[in-house]
Amino acid sequence: MGDFRLNRRTALIAVGAGAGVLAASPAYAAEESGTITPPTPVPDPSTQTLAQRFISQQQFVIAHRGAGDVNPEHTAYAYQQAILKGAQAIEISVSSTVDGELVCMHDNALSRTTTQKSGYVSSTTLADVKRAMIDMRPFLGSGTPLQNIVTLDEALDLIAATPAGGTYGSSGPNTIFFLEAKDSAAQLKILDVMTRRGLVGQTVIKMYRNGAGGFDPNAGFAKYAKDAGFLTWCYFDAGDAATSINAMAQSANVDLIGLPYFETVLDRNYASMSDYKVRQVVAMGKPVIMWEIHRRSAMEHFASLGVRGFMSPDPYWLSGGSMAADLKLTTARRQHGMLPAGQQDVANMPVWENGALIHRQTYDESIMLGPLTPLAQSYPSYVLYFTMKWEDLLPTTNWQYGYIAFGRQTDAPFGLGGKHAVTNNNGCYVLAIRPKADAMDENGKYVNGDMIQLLRIDNGTNNPVPVKTLYPKQGFAPNKDINGKIIVRPDSITIDVAGARSEAIADTAYRGPYMHFGRYHDNSTGGGLALSNVTAYRL
Repeated sequence: MGDFRLNRRTALIAVGAGAGVLAASPAYAAEESGTITPPTPVPDPSTQTLAQRFISQQQFVIAHRGAGDVNPEHTAYAYQQAILKGAQAIEISVSSTVDGELVCMHDNALSRTTTQKSGYVSSTTLADVKRAMIDMRPFLGSGTPLQNIVTLDEALDLIAATPAGGTYGSSGPNTIFFLEAKDSAAQLKILDVMTRRGLVGQTVIKMYRNGAGGFDPNAGFAKYAKDAGFLTWCYFDAGDAATSINAMAQSANVDLIGLPYFETVLDRNYASMSDYKVRQVVAMGKPVIMWEIHRRSAMEHFASLGVRGFMSPDPYWLSGGSMAADLKLTTARRQHGMLPAGQQDVANMPVWENGALIHRQTYDESIMLGPLTPLAQSYPSYVLYFTMKWEDLLPTTNWQYGYIAFGRQTDAPFGLGGKHAVTNNNGCYVLAIRPKADAMDENGKYVNGDMIQLLRIDNGTNNPVPVKTLYPKQGFAPNKDINGKIIVRPDSITIDVAGARSEAIADTAYRGPYMHFGRYHDNSTGGGLALSNVTAYRL
């Protein structure tokens, strides 16, 4: 995949001219290869609702859980921040309390996202639910603010008061809602709320299959929602038969189809739909939305299969929006494009605290440093300054190291070690900080001791090749800062770490803009690895 920067207006802003919902195709065919171009909608702006105009775009993006990669999910704060940053559509999940109130919450269990570590929304009163706070610090950093749990009406009130326009083209009160009832008790209630508030034309009702778990489009919640004047988005499991999905896709009660994609460090997990099947569903004629899309490379891939909609926890990252070359580590909060190689489990997440980004995970891990991308993308020559430090204990073997990878061409997951053992089709350089190492240098000689190595991982391999080996002026020690910089020019790379500086190294193989910070240690003991004082400048 090449560099992918989606135009912000294409990705996020619902343009004035667009088409209504696509008519269902009379049949679908299994597409085995190549790029699919979806049918081109025929515009009729005079009869379209805001929601129809939004989904008639060739590509559109929805803020999953209020952009949950950077905001505490399903909070009024998250919804508003996503809108202010340019998201034209947001996804809202709604659950029912025991006293029949609608709260914005994905999980029935309170334990994952709140300060209340036991209990369920469905068996708790609204008053008691509101005693808890949304707490996403384990995912988003220790500086992430706790947020109130809100009712659907409270969230809609704040969105209605959100100003339109501004730097990022906020949609304000004209935001599109992808609204899902997470329990049957909430289904008809959400229709009533959106109808009462005059938001039918801005709302797409989201549901699993037909809203009752089946595939009959004339039964279940899908028909109720459609009869009430709403657009409908029905999503499916990876294992659902194509014939069953097609039965839904050919119905006028279904406007959009949702398909799952859950990335892993090696590609996707078992719950993700195959490319072959995605092509089949695209050919059924209704617009297809993939979820969860964290990366530009994933969006580019599924767009090549004919997918038009992308539900993303960070629409601003997908849009290629401008960012300062600053990780903002002193805020102790995850920023746009700071993507761990593994997205689904808090155990894969680094820690944001004490002005640093810290890998303390049990196994090998890395995180993409997204805010540095625009600088490296825009300027052929730049310098990256950083500080690394092992907490309390150096690695206990001679093969463990910390690293910064740079020069990658796409934002696909990256990592070193057994967890990431896969052929790399996205070559790069790795600046490795290696305490007590026993390694081969660029001359084929085994050397040992504290060292700094510039390694290269070529396309189609997973084996780092030494390019340059340096030795620090003073040995590495626990809790001791290791200061360094990487100078990248079109014709050379220079590394300068712990008082050791290389000559200009004439290696020009990889100049992509994506960078990662990682720790290669398998599951052996050793202290956490902290990255701080990161700055980057054009030369």
